Amino acid sequence: MVDVSMDNLGQVDEPIELTLEDGFVTDVTGGTQAEDLEETFEQHGQNARNLAEFAIGTNPEAKLIGNLAEDKKREGTVHFAVGDNESLGGTTKSDIHLDGVLRRPTVELDDTVIVENGELRRKLLE
Repeated sequence: MVDVSMDNLGQVDEPIELTLEDGFVTDVTGGTQAEDLEETFEQHGQNARNLAEFAIGTNPEAKLIGNLAEDKKREGTVHFAVGDNESLGGTTKSDIHLDGVLRRPTVELDDTVIVENGELRRKLLE
């Protein structure tokens, strides 16, 4: 659920929920910005729906200001991108690449919680 900011949309007024199946967005729900995102997907084809990137923010000094360049680095946030991933070593080409930021995610890898409700488990990184 994108609840901070997203490329082409700016700061999110109402959370945008994305449903993914087999690595592609199949449903978008939320307010007007969710409708705008769905229109973007429709304009740019199936590959625009590709889950292209996933990362965890680790900078405790970064602020959530509605600027993706900083928002996505904030410690404990998660950002992901949809669309093109060729520039990241992937194989899916699209003419868009849109990052979206989640404020308080929980991330679990191999039964280990890395981020819980937006709190980075730093001891795991040491």
